Amino acid sequence: MRLSRVQAQRAIRRMLRRLQDELCPICGGHMPLRHENKHLYPTLDHVIPRSLGGANAIGNLLVAHAICNVRKGSSIPTGCQIIWLLAINNRLGVKPDRI
Repeated sequence: MRLSRVQAQRAIRRMLRRLQDELCPICGGHMPLRHENKHLYPTLDHVIPRSLGGANAIGNLLVAHAICNVRKGSSIPTGCQIIWLLAINNRLGVKPDRI
């Protein structure tokens, strides 16, 4: 049975959220499982934005609050975000294409 795109994104969000100890890599805040505020909804963040040549692959993704992801936009990732990405990729055994 194949997963739909939405189901796959949900599964990736859940997995990354757990690997990140339920913390947002941008603000450092907690990402609760159930939330009432839509701004705290966990979204997939391309650490190296696609507009800057970042891949749409697990090695370039983290989960961040929706509001943090919107505020980050297409900006260049901070050193902290790169460290988060490397730590999560290490846990996954994934080698990113480039950083």
